Amino acid sequence: MTSRLYGKIAAAFLSAVIAAGCLLPVSAENEENQKNGTAVLPNADESGYTEYLSSAYEAYRGNDILLSGADFTSEEGSGVRTETAPGENDILIWESTAGTVSYSFDVPQNASYNISLTYLPLEESTIKPAIGVRIDGEYPFESCDRIGLERFWTDADDQKHTDSVGNEYSPEQKLYENFITRSLTDENGIITKPYVFSLTAGTHVLTIEAPSQGISIASVALTAPSVPLSYNDISKTYLSYEKYSADPIVIEGEDAVLKNSASLTAKCENGSALVTPSSATLSVLNYIGGTTWKSPGTELVWEFDAPEDGLYKIGFSFKQSDITNGYSYRQLKIDGKVPFDEAYTVKFGYSISWEFEAFENEEGESYLIYLTKGRHT
Repeated sequence: MTSRLYGKIAAAFLSAVIAAGCLLPVSAENEENQKNGTAVLPNADESGYTEYLSSAYEAYRGNDILLSGADFTSEEGSGVRTETAPGENDILIWESTAGTVSYSFDVPQNASYNISLTYLPLEESTIKPAIGVRIDGEYPFESCDRIGLERFWTDADDQKHTDSVGNEYSPEQKLYENFITRSLTDENGIITKPYVFSLTAGTHVLTIEAPSQGISIASVALTAPSVPLSYNDISKTYLSYEKYSADPIVIEGEDAVLKNSASLTAKCENGSALVTPSSATLSVLNYIGGTTWKSPGTELVWEFDAPEDGLYKIGFSFKQSDITNGYSYRQLKIDGKVPFDEAYTVKFGYSISWEFEAFENEEGESYLIYLTKGRHT
């Protein structure tokens, strides 16, 4: 289905289904999500993260602290080796599911940091690999004993697939075969923002415990946590920018380039002419989502080209028929980052039919997003 990035960027989504194309990575979130990104379910504090977070230092605001995957200071029983990979520096190859690897690093101040890995899963599996993480020999909070690392899938080819009478069906999915950079995050989607790790100034040791599957690690980084401003604050920086006023940019939902679940494939909607492309006689792929896009943390990524620098609106073509008289929520990212606080909880109301809505505030004012000319996700 079509979504338009016109003076509005149209992203097609569905709380339960996405019809028109989006231009951004969009993550499914639990319907009770809160904007602060901490625990949102009654049992969420079992990990101890909320209590840990309550006493954490202020967020780090400096440059990334980058460690090469191959520059570990010690290992125990892991059987790791290092090699040079195309496009990367020396990387760590960890084919066993045993042992530990440790990295020593210095931080300049008492602060809270995100920790990210640039990694590549080595095994073909629909199950994500998981690691344990210790800081100075201890788990900072309970869920650090198992942190999942996302896998991504893409269409196996860009060909149109049809049966003997011309009905389209979705292509097979294949694992994304490039390195992935992700901050360590709650794999259950209960904590909606990347974990922060509170560290005192000085030297520390990060220990990664045996992955559940083989992985390669290109780098480990300590980074400044993203603390998006409110839209009201962000919009104050827009004074010198022009609004995009040319033709709408339409991105089809079924054209997602990456998914972190192999079940997120393009689908056919034959019951509505509002979904594009459409056919009165044949099944055509024209949306993505539905029952396969309900679990917290599931994510879809689209690519698009902005024709010029400017301020864009974004709208969504969607149908959300799961939560009667309620809302389903998605988290919106542009180029991997949430652009402002309100984008953590984009809500989609109940409807039994396809609808188009702009992303706007309660007063009906559209949120604007600044984009530079060129390729974005």
